[in-house]
Amino acid sequence: MAGCITDDDLFELASARRQLGDAPVLEAHLADCPACSALLCLLLAAPRDDARRELTGTTLGPYRLDGLIGAGAMGEVYRGWDARLARNVAVKVLSRQFAESPERVRRLEAEARAAAAIAHPNVVTIYDTGTHDGVPFVVSELCVGESLRSVIDRAPVPAGRAASLGLQLARGVGAAHAQGVVHRDLKPGNLIVTDDGTLKILDFGLAKVSGDGDADATEPGTLLGTAGYLSPEQARGEPADARSDLFSVGAILYELLSGRRAFGGATFAERLSGVLRDTPAPIDGAIGPIVMRCLEKDPRKRFQSANDLAWVLEAQLGAAPPARPDRARGISRRTFVLGTAATGIGGGVLGRALAPDRGRAFVPELRQLTFRQGRVASARFTPDGGSLLYSAAWEEHAMAVFTARLGGGGTRPLELPPAQLLAVSSRGELALSLDHRFFEGFHQRGHLALAPLEGGEPRGLGIDVQHADFSPDGAELAIVRRAGARFRLELPIGRVLLEGGWLSHPRIFPDGELVACCVHDSPQDDRGDLVLVPRRGGAARAIATGWSSIDGLAWTPSGHAMWISASRKGGNNSVWAIARDGRDLSRVPSVGRVRVHDVAADGRLAVTQTSGRVRTMVKAPGATAEVDLGLSDLAMVSDISGDGRFVVIGEFGDVDTAYGAYLRPTDGGPALRLGEGLPIDLADDGRGVLAWLYKPAPTIAVFPVPEGQPRPLAFPGLTGLRSPRWCAGDRIVVIGAAAGRPARLWRLDPDQTLVPISDEAVFGYIVVSPDGRSIALNTGERLLVIDADLRAPSRVVPGTFVDEVVCGWSADGTEVFVRSLSPPIRIRRVNLATAASTLVREVAPPRLGLRGVEKLVMSQAGDAYAYSYGQELSRLYSMTTEDPRA
Repeated sequence: MAGCITDDDLFELASARRQLGDAPVLEAHLADCPACSALLCLLLAAPRDDARRELTGTTLGPYRLDGLIGAGAMGEVYRGWDARLARNVAVKVLSRQFAESPERVRRLEAEARAAAAIAHPNVVTIYDTGTHDGVPFVVSELCVGESLRSVIDRAPVPAGRAASLGLQLARGVGAAHAQGVVHRDLKPGNLIVTDDGTLKILDFGLAKVSGDGDADATEPGTLLGTAGYLSPEQARGEPADARSDLFSVGAILYELLSGRRAFGGATFAERLSGVLRDTPAPIDGAIGPIVMRCLEKDPRKRFQSANDLAWVLEAQLGAAPPARPDRARGISRRTFVLGTAATGIGGGVLGRALAPDRGRAFVPELRQLTFRQGRVASARFTPDGGSLLYSAAWEEHAMAVFTARLGGGGTRPLELPPAQLLAVSSRGELALSLDHRFFEGFHQRGHLALAPLEGGEPRGLGIDVQHADFSPDGAELAIVRRAGARFRLELPIGRVLLEGGWLSHPRIFPDGELVACCVHDSPQDDRGDLVLVPRRGGAARAIATGWSSIDGLAWTPSGHAMWISASRKGGNNSVWAIARDGRDLSRVPSVGRVRVHDVAADGRLAVTQTSGRVRTMVKAPGATAEVDLGLSDLAMVSDISGDGRFVVIGEFGDVDTAYGAYLRPTDGGPALRLGEGLPIDLADDGRGVLAWLYKPAPTIAVFPVPEGQPRPLAFPGLTGLRSPRWCAGDRIVVIGAAAGRPARLWRLDPDQTLVPISDEAVFGYIVVSPDGRSIALNTGERLLVIDADLRAPSRVVPGTFVDEVVCGWSADGTEVFVRSLSPPIRIRRVNLATAASTLVREVAPPRLGLRGVEKLVMSQAGDAYAYSYGQELSRLYSMTTEDPRA
C-alpha cells in the first residue's frame, strides 16, 4: 500500500523501542491506515521467541535451515544449506502471521527482484525465491560478518577504513542505479561488513525498480525510508530518484567519519526535522567536502551519479588500481582521452630521487594549491613568480580562470568570462581561449582573446586556436591551430613553421629563436616526439622520440633543458628533464599521470596530477534513461546493432574477467567477451565484429559471434589503415594509402581483391547504409555518399557540416544521423537528397571533469544510442626542482 510504514519502524513500535508519542508521523499514518494498524496488532500479539525459531532444522524446498541469524519486523533470516550445489546460503522467510498478506508477499518478491537485477561485489547476491508450505522465502549468498551499525556502535572507525567503506558503498549503489534500482532505505543497519572487509548492501525491501508497474513510492505524499538517513525530498513525500540514495550515502559517510549522526535527535520527528532543516557541522579532511556535497538539500547540487561519487572518493583516497600485465602493448594508447586511472600525488607518489641514475637523493617539495573536485586545464606563473594563474572547471561549473598566491592568501577567480588560460606574457597580458571545447580525442580549441592580468573584458582576435605561447618580450604569439585535416604551428600568427597530424604544447625558447612542441600522428593518440623548430626557418629537429605519451613541456629559466611530462611505456606520465640535444637529464618517478604546465624563474614547476576514466552510456530501445554499461574505468563503445539491442565495447581498464572486445545487450544483460583486441564494427546480421588485434603485430581481424577463433584479414599493399567497416556481401571498406599516395577509401572483396572506391585524400568518419551498398563519409566540412559498387559517382550532400560527423543511418536508407563534436551533443537526421534536417535529441554528459565525447553511435530507428565520454579530476601543485644540468 502506498506510504505504508516500514518493517523496521513497525518492529520498533511493537518491541517498545519507540513510542507513538515520539513518532507523530507514524501515529498519524496508523490512524488512517487499517492495514498497518492490523499488522502492528499482529506483531504485538505474536509470540516472541519460540515462533521465530520453529523453522530451525526444517527444510524449505531444497534448503535446510540450520539456525536463526536474525529477525526483523516481518520475518527471519536463517543460515541454510543448499544440498544441490553444496553451499551455505542465507534464507529470508516471511513470518507465518504475514505469509497470507498479499502486500507483504509482494514486498518480499519486490525486494528479491530488485536485488537480483544487480551483480556486484558490494551487493548481496540473490540465488532463488519460492514458497514452501505457504511460507514465502528468498535465498541469497551467506555473508559472514557484522552490520555496519554494529561496527559504528562498537568503537570509532579509523578515517582510512571509513573512507574505504564509503567507496565500496558508492560502488554498490552505482551498480544498483545502473540497473534502474533505487534503494531508498540505505542506513548502517542495511549494510554488512564481511570478515574480509567487504561491504555489502542488503535489504532492498523499499527499492524501486525502473519500469516496475508498482509505483507506490513515487506518489506525492509517500514517506519511505529511515529518519536521519532519508533525503529531504523523501521526507517531504516527494518522488525519490538516484540522488536520494546519494544523500543517504552522505549521511552514512558522515557518521563513519565523525562518529556522530548527521541528523540526530531523540525522536523520529526530531531526526526528520533535522533532515529538512539542519546543516551538519563540517568534517575535517579531504573527504569532508565530498560528504557535504552528498548532503545538499537540493538534489541538483549533489553528485548526479553514484559512479561520480565513487570516482571522486577513489581519487581522494589515492586508491591505485592493481597492477596488471602489460597486455595491451601496441594498442594506440591515445590513453583513451585520459590515460589510465591515476592515484594521489602526495607522499611517495613523486619519487624519492630527482635523478636516480646519478645516485643522488633530491626530494622535491610539493605544495597542493587546489582542493575542489573538477579538472585543472592549464596553469602559468605570473611574471614576478609570486602567483600561479590557472583555469579550472569545478564541480558542474564552466571553465574559469583563478589566481593563487604562492606565499599564502588563498585562491580567487579573476573577473573574466568563462575561458581557458593559454599563456601569460612578460608584460602581464593573458592569452585566453573563449568557448574552449574538446572536439576529437585530445583536440580542443576556442576563440583566441587577450586580456589584462588584473581581469577585464577580453579582446578577441578572430581566430580559433588550440594552444598559444607568448614570445619572451610579450610582443608576439606562437599558436597551434587546425587547418583542414592537419595542424599548424605559426609564429607570428599567419606564418607557418610546421605542419603535422597533430601538434601540441608549443613553448618558445627564452631567446625567442626556437620553438619546442610535441608532434603526434593524430588527435586520437598522444604518442609522439619532442621537436625543436627554428623561428627563422628551416627543418624541425626531433630531439626525443618514441614517447608512448607526451602532453606537456616548459623551458627551464636558463634554456639549457626542458621539463616535460611523458612516458616511455603506457600512459602514466612522469616529469622528465630533457637537454636541448635530447639527452635524458633526470626524471621524477610518479604513480599515476602527472602533467607539466609551467616553470617559474626560481625553477619551481606547476604540475597537475590527474585521475581519469572513460564511461560508456547506453539508451536501449524503449528505455527512458541512459545506463552505464562499461565494465571498467576505460570502456569505449565502438558500434551499436541496427535494432539497438546490442553494443560492442572495448574494455581496457580493470575488468573482472579480461580486457578486450565485448558484445553486450543494451538492456544490461551479461557481456560476451570476444577476445583480446579493440572492436570496431558489428555486422548487421550480428555474426561478426571487426576488431584490431595487436599481437604479434597490429592486424584487422574478424571476431565470429557468438564463438570462434579470430580471423586476421590481409590488405596487401595498403598502409595507414583506418575505419574498417562491413558492407554488403561480406565485403569490407577501409581507408588506407597505397604506394605512398594519399589515403582513400578501398573495398576488400572476399577473394582478397582491393578496389579503390573514392578519390584520393578522402578520409574521415564513416557509416554504411543498412543494405551495405553506400558509404557516408565526413571529409573536411563536406558529407560524401559513395557507392560501394561504383554504380554511380560519389556525390556531395548539400550544405556544410562544420564540426559535425556522421553517427548512423536510418532504416529506410534515405537519411543519415549526424552529431556535433562538442558537448552538449546535438543529433539530427539529414535527408541525403535535400539536406533537410530534423533535431533528434541532445545528449549532455555530466559536467564534472568532462573532457569530451569520444564516440556516439545510433540505431537505425533513432530510438537507441550509445556514447563514450572522458572525465578527468586533477589537482594543482607547485613542485621544487634542482638544476637538471647538475
